[in-house]
Amino acid sequence: MVAATMAAAMIAAFCVAAVAGNGAGGPPAIEGRWVAEKRGLVLDLSRCGAAWCGVEVIDGKSCGATMLRLAIAPSSQQKGDGSLIGRIELAAAGQSYAVEARLLEPREGGPPQLSMFGNRSGRFEPWSRSYPFREMFARAGDATCAAAPKVS
Repeated sequence: MVAATMAAAMIAAFCVAAVAGNGAGGPPAIEGRWVAEKRGLVLDLSRCGAAWCGVEVIDGKSCGATMLRLAIAPSSQQKGDGSLIGRIELAAAGQSYAVEARLLEPREGGPPQLSMFGNRSGRFEPWSRSYPFREMFARAGDATCAAAPKVS
């Protein structure tokens, strides 16, 4: 009985910490410049309506195309961690991926990180065993490139 009570208290504490970690249940603070660890990819993320858009930063100075669109995952897909879902279109590879992204708190004095993984299907499949797109981004400052508004 004591073990069950302690387990319940620990689960409750983790849930509270997850909610507090992203602004007391508000949207995650992902605006800014993000640099990929494995690819030569830099994205400026900013709000675009109720979602977030990621504009490619070319050579660290020129604003390119909007490559990423993210929105808060529906409550049926939430795991209590403020996950985001959307699409990334890699211009160089000509490939589009349905992705899930999670904001990770800084570790050991480093910058916040954004974990992103996905597959080529029309929507994100959380039950997939492997993901052809997997990347970790590190926050590198404020965004300077803004997404162009959608016209269609």
